[in-house]
Amino acid sequence: MKIRIRWWYFLPVLVPVGYLIDRYLTYHPAVAERYFARGIYPVVSGVVRRLTGWIPFSLMELGIAAIVIGVAAGLVLLVVSLVKGIRTKQIPGKAIGRVLYIIVCTASVFYFVFVVFCGANYHRNTFAESTGLVVRDSSANELFEVVVSLADEARALRAELAESEEGVVKSPFASYGAMADAVREAYTACGKDYEVLSQWVPRPKRVLFSEIMSMTETTGIYCVYTAEANINRHILDFRKPAVMAHELAHLQGFMREDEANFIAYLVTQYSNDPFVRYSGVMFALSYAGNQLYAADYDLWVESRSHYSAQMNADNAASAAFWEPYRDTKIAEKADQANTTYLKAQGQSDGTKSYGRMVDLLLAFYRSTEVE
Repeated sequence: MKIRIRWWYFLPVLVPVGYLIDRYLTYHPAVAERYFARGIYPVVSGVVRRLTGWIPFSLMELGIAAIVIGVAAGLVLLVVSLVKGIRTKQIPGKAIGRVLYIIVCTASVFYFVFVVFCGANYHRNTFAESTGLVVRDSSANELFEVVVSLADEARALRAELAESEEGVVKSPFASYGAMADAVREAYTACGKDYEVLSQWVPRPKRVLFSEIMSMTETTGIYCVYTAEANINRHILDFRKPAVMAHELAHLQGFMREDEANFIAYLVTQYSNDPFVRYSGVMFALSYAGNQLYAADYDLWVESRSHYSAQMNADNAASAAFWEPYRDTKIAEKADQANTTYLKAQGQSDGTKSYGRMVDLLLAFYRSTEVE
């Protein structure tokens, strides 16, 4: 009897291969940087993002819907087959085994693609190492100075901008697309000074079912399989440019959340539009201010005198938007899932790692003082 070996028989092997690659890169960041982050990733991701970038809707969202429908249909067919088998006393074991094998193969491919085109970037050199920023321990007074500087800058930018009847800053852009293109232009300008951020980026896409994202307190999602930056379209307009820049940072190959947060600030400051810059400064100020609050409450209170009434109104409007979603079971489960994911990628302190963005801010401000 001749046994025919098909190529797909070997697909499950991608799981251990992917795992071994991930473990190896954990201890060899130089390899992750040279061969993956600056080798395989920009080439393949560049092709994918140009193919998917022109599509106006989120392929990720469509793909999730297709998976849900497909899984539901598969379960129905499986149940029907089992019922028929029980009635005829002929359980379709071969058919069931084939379905399970297809599921295993599909999961194996998805896992391997994630490791090579996303997971590897978690192990690359840090943004500070790639750009020469010197990260070190800083005093509360140094942090206070950065917070005050950001607050003063935000106050000046806010004074230039129009506001709605509710007293909240108003977007000057005629459409979402115009806002997204402004962020892309900022990336182009930033990429001239920072080569690691010079890859072409597509428009971030609005998610149709953004209410689900709001329920999980999610502002944006990067999808490695479609090379898309997906944005919660319901968040306040002044938050959107910073969120867009954050998600596009992942497309540039920087997967660590703390680094993407800093890059969002950095990139938006290259924009010619004060609204985009304001979004980035307020984004950075929220992180730096929270860290100052934890480090020295008295200095934090003093820093608040640099916030204008307009800035406070914008922050209050943003807080009011999120209030209905706070402390819900869905949000709690989503946070637990996100923390587990971050830990799996080597960010051992989970969502707390977001606070490390401030170290990059401090390093950046020190570098500008030297210049």
